[in-house]
Amino acid sequence: MPRKMTPKIKKSDNLHVLTWAITIAILWGAYLFFGVIFEMVKMEIPFFSKKVFSILMTIYPGLRPTFLGIFIGLFYGIIHGAISGGLFAYLHNEVRKRLK
Repeated sequence: MPRKMTPKIKKSDNLHVLTWAITIAILWGAYLFFGVIFEMVKMEIPFFSKKVFSILMTIYPGLRPTFLGIFIGLFYGIIHGAISGGLFAYLHNEVRKRLK
């Protein structure tokens, strides 16, 4: 009778919190940075429309389609992305520990 193979959880299977924080910070910062630029030139792309930008303006105070708004969006994106990415990786690792 064949044995059941259960996968072993290795330490290397954990997500690296700092790496996730930096990666998501870069991605979300770039999304907001280019989103403000697209809004300034009145360009709509599939994942960033006028409605999406109006929602983001309510979430991030100071985010406007201006030159200063570009850098405000970049700042908010980096901070929000770093916190979200790090928190996601941390929670993922904690859940994996508890499910062993």
